[in-house]
Amino acid sequence: MRAFSCVIYLNGEIKNQVRKVLTAPEIYIMRWLHGNDAVNEIALWGDYAKYKGVDRWPESEERERLKTEYDEYLMRDRGARKPTSIDAMFGTFNRLPDTLPDFDDDEFEDDEQARDSVAAKAKKAAAKTRGRPPKSARPAERTTPPAPAEFADFEDGSVELVG
Repeated sequence: MRAFSCVIYLNGEIKNQVRKVLTAPEIYIMRWLHGNDAVNEIALWGDYAKYKGVDRWPESEERERLKTEYDEYLMRDRGARKPTSIDAMFGTFNRLPDTLPDFDDDEFEDDEQARDSVAAKAKKAAAKTRGRPPKSARPAERTTPPAPAEFADFEDGSVELVG
């Protein structure tokens, strides 16, 4: 089974994005959960068994993994969308999709190049934060202390701010 690197816009919001390695069925599920335009920058990563660190990744194990991870979320009522399940999406006895209809295999001949670029991006992102929250989540630092307020005292006992 093939693995794809992609960026997911959670709930379709561009400001809330995650880079993940997913299988083709997972990409269909993410599109159903987060919207058709939520999965972007799709690139072939390689074999999913290598990603998982095993010799072989059978389709039956992938189906069970998808059921345990996503069936609960697919069964929730989402207003306009009816609840569904993994078996309803792909069929109980049908094969899971191995590729995407809008994906061109000819563009990505070298799997190692795609895999290395994904690993490099992930390593670079991890090195930037090093476990700290992103700068946007941290409070702004003050470079200069605020100027002390100046007050003027009057003979009648009143005080007024000057400046």
